[in-house]
Amino acid sequence: PNLGNVRTIMLGVRNPEMNAEFNPEDDGEDKCAEIWINELRLTDFDERGGWAAKAQMKTRFADIGSVSLGGNISSVGFGSLEQSVSERNKEETRQYNFTSNIELGKLFSEEANIKIPLYIGVSETVLKPQFNPLDPDVELQASIAAEQTQGAKDTLRSIVENYTKRRSINLTNVRKERGGGKKKSAKSKGGRGSKGGSKNKLYDIENLSLSYSFNEVFNRNINTEFSTMQEHSGGLGYNFNNSPKNYKPFGKVKFLKRSKYLRLIKDFNFYLLPKTISARTDFNKTYSETKMRNLASLNALSSVNIIEPDTMFNKMFNITQNYSVKYDLARSIKLNFSTNSRSIVDEPEGKIDTQSERDALRDSIMNFGRTTSYHHQFDVRYTVPLNKFPLTDWMTLSLTYDATYDWAAGSMATINDTINLGNVIQNTNNQKINAQLNLKSLYNKVPYFKKVNSSGSSSKKDRGSRSRDAEKKPSKPTKVEKDSNKNKDKESKEEEEEEEEEEEEEREFKFFEHLTRTLLSVQSINMSYDARNGSMLPGFKPTTGALGQDNMFQSGAAPGWAFVFGQQLDDSGLDSFATKGWISSDTLLNQQYTTQLTSRLNFRATVEPIKKLRFKVTAQRNQTVNTSETFRNTGTKENPMFEHLNLNETGSFTMSFLAINTAFRKMEINSSQTFD
Repeated sequence: PNLGNVRTIMLGVRNPEMNAEFNPEDDGEDKCAEIWINELRLTDFDERGGWAAKAQMKTRFADIGSVSLGGNISSVGFGSLEQSVSERNKEETRQYNFTSNIELGKLFSEEANIKIPLYIGVSETVLKPQFNPLDPDVELQASIAAEQTQGAKDTLRSIVENYTKRRSINLTNVRKERGGGKKKSAKSKGGRGSKGGSKNKLYDIENLSLSYSFNEVFNRNINTEFSTMQEHSGGLGYNFNNSPKNYKPFGKVKFLKRSKYLRLIKDFNFYLLPKTISARTDFNKTYSETKMRNLASLNALSSVNIIEPDTMFNKMFNITQNYSVKYDLARSIKLNFSTNSRSIVDEPEGKIDTQSERDALRDSIMNFGRTTSYHHQFDVRYTVPLNKFPLTDWMTLSLTYDATYDWAAGSMATINDTINLGNVIQNTNNQKINAQLNLKSLYNKVPYFKKVNSSGSSSKKDRGSRSRDAEKKPSKPTKVEKDSNKNKDKESKEEEEEEEEEEEEEREFKFFEHLTRTLLSVQSINMSYDARNGSMLPGFKPTTGALGQDNMFQSGAAPGWAFVFGQQLDDSGLDSFATKGWISSDTLLNQQYTTQLTSRLNFRATVEPIKKLRFKVTAQRNQTVNTSETFRNTGTKENPMFEHLNLNETGSFTMSFLAINTAFRKMEINSSQTFD
């Protein structure tokens, strides 16, 4: 037995009973003996020291790229000063690592503006244990030396070593960049280059980008005969960014410029091209092949009844597609649309090593795999042009509508010849209204109200100018000025009378000013309303295609344009889906149809009855309603009959209120008028 597996050792002497058959020499008398037993004693630790070395080299080839090479080695027994004997290396480690970053675009001319970033990495690690894992009491070097042939030595070494090799190559964001146009403008004066280059076009090759990466890891050790993991990933992207021209067909009409009430027609505008168009397709393929080692067969004397483990395969091939469009129809109307879909390429089982399996894989790739999920989001934002009319330019109103649609494929285990539970679809829509009323701007349209709002600052300026004039008046006139002052006495008396009349009028104005300010105390009002609806429908049989529709270019496209853009279904809508055969008639379908409704109303106002005294008035109203029901076939598959079963509705409601009118009511014994 291996000493490493020994847990208990028992030593002793036995004097059995007399037995003529098994022990004929025993006379049955007592015996007296002296017995010596050698002890198994641990005398000391194996403190053989180790060594380690590390080397690294980095170099750079101008602006083309850089290369890095590093390696390290450590022997058995190596460790830091803080480590105990048991914590030091029990294996010999050898490792090297090679990496390089190269810009292959530098091999082309500078005017080409081509970028090809290339990364290459290779590394190997070998761990040689101190003791033979197949015979833990014997050091590995002794076991290898005991083998008779060189082939047997190499075989043993490859079995017990832990060997790992990594390889990778990456091409990230390969693209052609746009030229700055500086050199062109210097050569051709006044040409297009002088404007900094031409505008972006839909068909420009600069809109494209490409990425690809390959990674491989190979490993073998005492338990694993071989393990190979390969990963391929890449993507092709298209990104068009534009600053489209805004067209105003009536912007230069002269008579429209002279009228404030025709400003809406004058400012009518639109865009012909979208701002952004992006599309990207990414794939990720992983493949692993592993075979475990049968350790019993290594020590067996005969290969009879030895079962070799089967090779295990693990494969996954995903394709992801993303599209998005940002289109401003006008300066006040903005449209955004984005989609995301994920597909799985179904591969034949096991290792692909026949032509028929290769053809099946190729056909699945050409069809972009089997779609497992689809999602799109759509939103429209519209700012109502109230500022184009003089009577409504004190108001701001914006409207927003956004919707989402999701399609999720059902499990392959629930879709076959005997059972079909269908897929799951869900949608949401969100409607937002934001309004702002600047009542102070409305008041200023009336001259008297505008004078009241600006009276505070003007009165302060008048008082300051009067005080400065009073300071400039001399207290005692000179002799020369006495004669002239006599002539001015009459004029000064008249001015004093006029000032008294003005002060009287100002006092009257102050009274009406405070009264008017109280009536115009509401300065601004902000209101927002948000309503969100959503539903989830299980058992949906059709698949998904472009824009989430199945058979989009046919009359019976499922689930219809209204649903993919957020419309909610009522009972008649569900019945229509079932009549068209879009809902699974499988009687095992028991997942519920659910809907959600959330509405929020917020109100905020600023009130300023007197100067520097402001009040914030807020009000809120929130409501949530959740419903669920079972919509399924209660008949047979041949004669389906769908019913709405087990309707359940839950929700919540909160609202702010003003309790000042009822807060101080008298309460009677065991009674409350407010509560009743």
